[in-house]
Order: sequence, then C-alpha cells, then structure tokens
Amino acid sequence: MGIGQVHCILTRRAYMGEHEFNKRTKTKQLKPVSETVPVPVPPWQFWVGREY
Repeated sequence: MGIGQVHCILTRRAYMGEHEFNKRTKTKQLKPVSETVPVPVPPWQFWVGREY
C-alpha cells in the first residue's frame, strides 16, 4: 500500500466522525450537497477492544 492510498484512507470523513449517505445516484453521478445526509460515526475507541 502506497503513501497516497494511506492518505486517502486516513482523510476520509468517516475517520473524522461523519459519513455522507445518499451521495450518488444509481448511475454513479454525484447528487447536490443539499440531498446528502450526514451520519455520525462512532469514534475509534468504540471499536477498540470489542470481540466480534
């Protein structure tokens, strides 16, 4: 995995605590920002130490 790929992963909004839902149409085109739904993502501490 290269530096660019790691940068893309670590700068995702989900790692900052927010995910954008309903961002694209069925034809993969971006929707207007007014139609996206921000969804909170729990912090890393929530996932650390859990058994699956």
